[in-house]
Amino acid sequence: MILEEKISFFEESLALEFKEWLATFGCKAKINTKYDCFTEDVISGSTDAIDKWCSEMSTEDEEHDSEYLILQQKNAEIKRAVQVVLEGRSVGDVLYTNSDRTISDAKILSTLLQRPALEHQDLSSERFYDEIFTKIPLSYIHMLFEDTNCISEDGDDTILTRDVTPGEVINELSIDRLDLSDRVEYPGLCNKFCYIPNIRYEVIFSLPSHILLDNRTFVTKLEELDVDRKDITVFIDTFSIKSQIVKEILAIIEENTVLSVEELKDKLREVHLPGWDEWGYSFLAIDIPVTRQFVFELRKAGYITGNDQKLRIPSKSGKRRKR
Repeated sequence: MILEEKISFFEESLALEFKEWLATFGCKAKINTKYDCFTEDVISGSTDAIDKWCSEMSTEDEEHDSEYLILQQKNAEIKRAVQVVLEGRSVGDVLYTNSDRTISDAKILSTLLQRPALEHQDLSSERFYDEIFTKIPLSYIHMLFEDTNCISEDGDDTILTRDVTPGEVINELSIDRLDLSDRVEYPGLCNKFCYIPNIRYEVIFSLPSHILLDNRTFVTKLEELDVDRKDITVFIDTFSIKSQIVKEILAIIEENTVLSVEELKDKLREVHLPGWDEWGYSFLAIDIPVTRQFVFELRKAGYITGNDQKLRIPSKSGKRRKR
């Protein structure tokens, strides 16, 4: 179906909210649950061991030397963040609180989404305002400490349970981009081939969204629901063109009273889309099969009546007129 639209969410509550939002515009939608499984090649080991391996491999494997240097830099950033957290702390000391981890995650998320934090919240220590934590959230460091078996939790506090240096803390890095044919065999390192299952909630909808909803309205709502900016751009690029075609089809048929699919196709190819000027223009390089499919779906939804030789706009107030 050409006019069938799909937007995926990783949380069912967001998918339900989007479905209910569409309903306020008279757009019916359904939610399909989609299962995906991703794989990832990961190397695990102390930050010191990873650093040594990257240094050696960047000279041995010249084809991938830049990739090893990138991994080494990422590992160094993790080691730096661990150093900031551990600095001046002894066994039994509080490293950070659950609140610190929550605030740190929120700050990273607001940066990724290019939005200011909704409200100002104070971290428990000045050290957590270090620039390194604009890249690496405390929750990730917490996971590494758990893997290193050097912390315990007491209520809201995370406690250091044994002496550990930043170089001893276990880190994990994806090595998918290296596309290695064999396992990594290096002292202190372990290979992990991860299977990562997840569920997506796909909201599926069609007309009258192409007639009643504009791009800006969609973008605002999708941003509010934290849909990835790239996914929004991909959706809007195709949705806006289809909306333009739908509106042009209805306008052409209404203006001409009665015409055939062939005549409709020819008139659509004469349409100049927004953005044209003296230096050039955009037009619809549309063919008969595509035109027929648009007509079929608009006719099925009640916006067009008649056969392919005599297309009309329904004379009685119907779905096309409803708001």
